[in-house]
Amino acid sequence: LWKTDGSEAGTTAVIEDFVPDGGDYTSFGNHLYFTRWTEAGDELWRTDGTGNGTRVVESPSSGVVSRIRTLTVVGDRLFFLKGEADLPAALWVTDGSPGTAKPVRTFEGYILERFVGTTVRLFFSAYQFADRRYELWASDGTAEGTKLLRPFDAPTNDGYGWRMTAVGDALYFAPDDGRHGVEAWISRGTPETTRLVADVNQDSASSRPYGFVQAGNQLFFFATD
Repeated sequence: LWKTDGSEAGTTAVIEDFVPDGGDYTSFGNHLYFTRWTEAGDELWRTDGTGNGTRVVESPSSGVVSRIRTLTVVGDRLFFLKGEADLPAALWVTDGSPGTAKPVRTFEGYILERFVGTTVRLFFSAYQFADRRYELWASDGTAEGTKLLRPFDAPTNDGYGWRMTAVGDALYFAPDDGRHGVEAWISRGTPETTRLVADVNQDSASSRPYGFVQAGNQLFFFATD
């Protein structure tokens, strides 16, 4: 693992003979967080750029092979998805310090897909096998604050293709609600604030918005009318 300040002299190894698994990594505070594969499963590590400051945050449970993915920062918390053997995937959260990671909720019968963090909460798309539908969920890092916001039953939905984009405390995304086609939606983390922004291509036709980019107090995107 290496670091650099942009100069040759400032390009140095942080730790040697250390091979991460090529999985997830993200910056959080003044640290880099990343996963490392071991025979027991994934470990979550962090580093401040020094050898002494490179340490394990979360280790696999004893005797259970696990995987850690989708590291996502939300304010002063780091969320991740942890799957163990044949058990359902679970949403976890940590403040980044070793020993603080804890499970938030287990999702049996689901595949959790795209994770996006706003300034105050985590949003994620999930596919529910029982009803064969995609759903939008949000979490504040607690079990009671992890809630289904809205199901999207149209067969054209794809949670990875919702173009989920964080803008401040809001999420913009482009699902198909089965009535308006694929259009721009917004959510601020409650069912009441999860709504259609505009039916750009009227009726059931789709405008298929993409390229959500904030500039000042406006959000720009491309769409077909």
